[in-house]
Amino acid sequence: MTITDGHQYYYRHAEYHNGNVYVVRRIDNRLDIKNPQWTNELWRYSPQKPGVKLYTSQGIDFRVSDDEQFIAISDRDKNSLKITILNNEGKALKSFPLAGLYKGNDEITYLELLSWADNILWLDCGATVQIKSIVKIDADTFKVSTFDLSKLAVFIDDFTLNPITGKITFSDYPPIFDADTRNALIASKKEIHLFVYDLQARKKQMIAVSTAKQFHPKWVDDNTIEFEKSERQEQRVSG
Repeated sequence: MTITDGHQYYYRHAEYHNGNVYVVRRIDNRLDIKNPQWTNELWRYSPQKPGVKLYTSQGIDFRVSDDEQFIAISDRDKNSLKITILNNEGKALKSFPLAGLYKGNDEITYLELLSWADNILWLDCGATVQIKSIVKIDADTFKVSTFDLSKLAVFIDDFTLNPITGKITFSDYPPIFDADTRNALIASKKEIHLFVYDLQARKKQMIAVSTAKQFHPKWVDDNTIEFEKSERQEQRVSG
């Protein structure tokens, strides 16, 4: 199956489910010099069917549930961030403005779709590189549950979510924006700690220590975390 005009430079432009391809296409109105505009279109392509346009907006990010029953869209309504849940035909079932997803006082600069688990959508609300809150949306009931992380200093570069158990792993590796800061951290030989945090129980457990390096953790299964212990060594622990 060949798809043309896909937005090849979009950072997350395609998903594959059950033989179907979901792709974001960018449409440019370059001929209108006085009012050049662009839009993103989310399309579904199937081997035996013509492509179907599901959603149109600007700056689309999306996640499709494994059974393709639901599609989550992240975009903006004018200048406000929002999440929209579609059915598999592209009909909007419910939209969630930022005010309904984040209850804190911090200025939120992004909403990131994380993953689906059955009919549960997980996302995070953040400011620059810090995750301020994890949000869970039940697509069957549209119930929203929020989990405040603002006091834990969770940063996006060394973080992962287990959407089945509702646990996260993260480290206290600080944000690095330039080579000088990275080199200074390495020279300091600072201890970096890896944690598991249960969102529902609000319990944190330290599971590993490194010397001035990230862990790049990932969940292998519901109870096992794999991470880098050193530059050439990986370790698994139960979380």
